[in-house]
Amino acid sequence: MSNPEFKKTKIPTCKSCRQRKIRCDGENPCVPCSRARTPLVCAYPPKSHAGLELSKGAACVPCRICTETLRRRKRKCDGAAPCLTCKNTFRIEECHYRVRSVARRSLGHTEQVPQMEAPSCAEDTNGSGGLSEPAGPSLETLQDINPQVDLFRPWLEPIPRLGTTEVAGEHGTVGPSPQDLNPQMVLSLPWLEPIPDTAQFNGALPAVSHPTAISTPSVFNTCTAAPVDQVTELYLVRNLFLDSCWQFGLNLSPAKRDALSRGDISGAVVHPILVHACHMMGYLLAGRSNSAQWAYLKRHTPEGETTEALRVIDLMKGLSGADADAPDPLTRVQVYKLLALYSGLKMDFRGFQEFLGNAGNIALRHGVGFGMEDAFMPETTLSPHGPLQEGRSAVAHMVYIELASSMILKAPPKLPQVLLAKFRRWAAKNRKEIEMNVVKANSAFLLVESQQLVAEWNQWEQGVYSTREAEWHARYADHANNIQALLHVLNTALLELAPVDRLQVLTLRGCVIIALAALAELHAVFAPFDKAARQQHRAVVDAIARITRMFHTADYAYFDCTLEVCWDIASREISEDDTELCTALCGVATVN
Repeated sequence: MSNPEFKKTKIPTCKSCRQRKIRCDGENPCVPCSRARTPLVCAYPPKSHAGLELSKGAACVPCRICTETLRRRKRKCDGAAPCLTCKNTFRIEECHYRVRSVARRSLGHTEQVPQMEAPSCAEDTNGSGGLSEPAGPSLETLQDINPQVDLFRPWLEPIPRLGTTEVAGEHGTVGPSPQDLNPQMVLSLPWLEPIPDTAQFNGALPAVSHPTAISTPSVFNTCTAAPVDQVTELYLVRNLFLDSCWQFGLNLSPAKRDALSRGDISGAVVHPILVHACHMMGYLLAGRSNSAQWAYLKRHTPEGETTEALRVIDLMKGLSGADADAPDPLTRVQVYKLLALYSGLKMDFRGFQEFLGNAGNIALRHGVGFGMEDAFMPETTLSPHGPLQEGRSAVAHMVYIELASSMILKAPPKLPQVLLAKFRRWAAKNRKEIEMNVVKANSAFLLVESQQLVAEWNQWEQGVYSTREAEWHARYADHANNIQALLHVLNTALLELAPVDRLQVLTLRGCVIIALAALAELHAVFAPFDKAARQQHRAVVDAIARITRMFHTADYAYFDCTLEVCWDIASREISEDDTELCTALCGVATVN
């Protein structure tokens, strides 16, 4: 009796039939080649063999995601539990199948895979027996998103739009200090906790796996948890955002960060509108967390999120620049930038463009106060220590968003081109700046310029000559030197900061990957017909793979999809026979 799961047999196709796109019978010589009187010995590509092929929809979830993300390099699943692909990519714990799917062993016998069910309040009341999805997007949700629209991680379920809930409550409140809170009331989110330092584990990080049960007790780990008061709730959501605010480009001085953590609305250090913006983003993160520790708060998240968002927008509309209580230009830029990211996460790209354009216009109007003039020297620290450094950091992050959206979404420009040119001139004169957002913007600029050089080269091959050859080669050499200079600055910063803060190290390593991808684009132009360029291209790809192997599974929650573009660039020229590099560069798609 035939196995219903294996409905067809995979037949190898010779190279001649593959080029002619005709059906092959896998023989040597095959029937089509014999009829065409081609050479009697048919050449088959490596790893081409006959075997049973899974029916549609029978592959495991990680293999299916990898196939949808990297369409150029589709990998087949053998239906085992765990499958061979997940074993090779060290993802055994995440190899599972959809509900009602049966995993088949390669030897022919069957075995039922336990179904992954969502945690239930009735079945799990102590927070130790339920199943929870890993941090970040769920695997079921990732299959339904468009990989082309992933700039702001829009895997999160929609929340009612602005205007559906009336504004309630007062202007804000001062949250309690950390000493006044019960330690058991403070949440610990696995996907936002600081990553341990390598020095604590003798140079090797401990193994981190996606848990299948909640192991940390909390007052929010069940649906029957006791509610907390509004002051404590605002403190929790506010600090939830502050723990990852640098991911959203809000790089603040220590004094402002401490004032925001305490919820200081007196206006002595920060404007109250920035506190409400932190509440808005904190509710957004809490509502999209898959952790059961936020089970109680998630029921109230839409109301609190909409209330804070409307409050921020009303304050921005009601306070003009002439008012005494109006925020300063830097605060307005920071708030508009957070509103733009909030709109992007809500899939409101029109609002995203409008808010980001407003922030760019304000920064351009008050350019002197944002440290974009030649007189201001660069900082040698990753965090700003004054308003000029904060303003420059805010402009740099807007530039990074502009470049990332142009690379991934192919979106039209939203920032004033004068602002982009001014930042580019300043960055070209101050290459030793290592502030987080400035480094990200510089690396993105290098990648975009590399893609422009490659596009001009491709136009030459098609007979379109937009620039002179001598001019192009001069730009090519100068651009390669700029990439090497940025890599030197990043490597120096990594050597100095390695034992300090691992989260900052992760950001710098991501910038190194972006810069290496820009260098790989340059070497790939001459790699097909120049041995030296081919060796240099291989060395750059090896460096990207080596840095990628240093990342832990939990590290991918701190990256954006710009690195996916870099990994795709590095994997273009890799042969399928190179299993080690394919595992390092293609396996990250199932994690990220």
